[in-house]
Amino acid sequence: LITEVKENVEFELFYEMLAYIVTRFAKDVHWFHFVTEFIICGGTLVFINKFKDKAWPALSLLCFCFLYYNQTLNLMRQWIAMGICMVSYRYMIDKKWLPCIVLAAISVLFHSSAVIVFLVIGIYIFLYSAPDANANEGNVLCMYRIAVTP
Repeated sequence: LITEVKENVEFELFYEMLAYIVTRFAKDVHWFHFVTEFIICGGTLVFINKFKDKAWPALSLLCFCFLYYNQTLNLMRQWIAMGICMVSYRYMIDKKWLPCIVLAAISVLFHSSAVIVFLVIGIYIFLYSAPDANANEGNVLCMYRIAVTP
């Protein structure tokens, strides 16, 4: 069954499932674009909200809009995965490993390049597992952002 699915799927499985589900409710392609952009922007807003005490949310949102958002129109699958990865990051910081891993796995099902998030999770665990772990959140945030930027 898995081999048959892999042979018949042109893109990652969850991206095609999302397209299928949206097209069952609305035949207009604009609804599909709305749903995908909602996932991308929603994940980004959750991420920005998590760090609102460390960075200005308005500036963070402007940086996203002017630097990255326009690219999402061409790189939709990758940015959906990245939005989900950013929500996964929130759970990683809170050390809620099950939702973190589940969201990371879901992001890989939208775009295979998101597999790098598992490396980020491993590095985070390594940095904070030492008894004298003094890695600060800013370093981990920078490392995460570099790793998941396409």
